[in-house]
Amino acid sequence: MYRYIFARTGFQKEIAEDLAQETFVKFLEYRDQFNSEKGSIKTWLFTIAHNLVIDTYRAKKFTVNIKEAFLDNKIDPDQEINDKALLINVIKTNLCKLPEKDQELLTLRYINEMELVEIAGILKLEYANLKVAVNRALHKLSKLINNNDKHN
Repeated sequence: MYRYIFARTGFQKEIAEDLAQETFVKFLEYRDQFNSEKGSIKTWLFTIAHNLVIDTYRAKKFTVNIKEAFLDNKIDPDQEINDKALLINVIKTNLCKLPEKDQELLTLRYINEMELVEIAGILKLEYANLKVAVNRALHKLSKLINNNDKHN
């Protein structure tokens, strides 16, 4: 939950902590309204978190520069870089170049390791449409990474 909110708020720790806490407070406050026939508790929690992030953007005119947030976490050039760390840096750098919706899809699917059916419930999308959207987002990310490799 925290990782999802942290990524969606541009890696701003304090805001992510507050929203994660508020997610669970809302869950407890409205727990009697939970309907297991509509989805799992996990899906419901992520829906609450998703809505809180959106509300935060709207209410506070909160803007996040995902690109700066990612680039602030660059690997120190003097540090010994293993293949995994380099790959993560390349993915993070290019993920921020995608449209916000694609960033959210890939964050939920691969950072939070959620199933497509759960994501569909959170974002209120049809499963088939979501599957196509995730594949398109992956293709865009792959294309960005490959284009960068050609230029380097």
